[in-house]
Amino acid sequence: MQPAASAPASTADRPVVVRAEGGLVLCCATTGFIAGGEIAATPRALAGVEVGGAAAVGRFGGFTIFSFTADARYGVPIGRFKPFAGGGLGVLKTTGGGPTNVGAQLIAGVQLPSWGRHAVRIEARLLFLPVETTFVIGSISF
Repeated sequence: MQPAASAPASTADRPVVVRAEGGLVLCCATTGFIAGGEIAATPRALAGVEVGGAAAVGRFGGFTIFSFTADARYGVPIGRFKPFAGGGLGVLKTTGGGPTNVGAQLIAGVQLPSWGRHAVRIEARLLFLPVETTFVIGSISF
């Protein structure tokens, strides 16, 4: 008889996680907010690497904005914290007839020590559009 496989202690140990995220949008001396979700996977063959995609909606400068991203991140645990950096592609669409902008994205952040099965992250995303846009995001994994 084989022993039963134990469940991961936290979402940080799972190969696929879902995150709820929210934060600020900063650009052009204007501040807005954004809320959404992300799904991310950790390929077993690539230690420390995570790939994922996110979708969010928010308000900025009197308009509704929609954000979609596809990213890769690399992180290494340092003590109980896990700093990470990465990049990817971001798409930002505003209501009101504005154009859909696509640009490269840089990411830097830290995953805080896990509380039970949930991991909390704080990160900054710099999206290179015609006007550079910064997102400051907090997220929790489920």
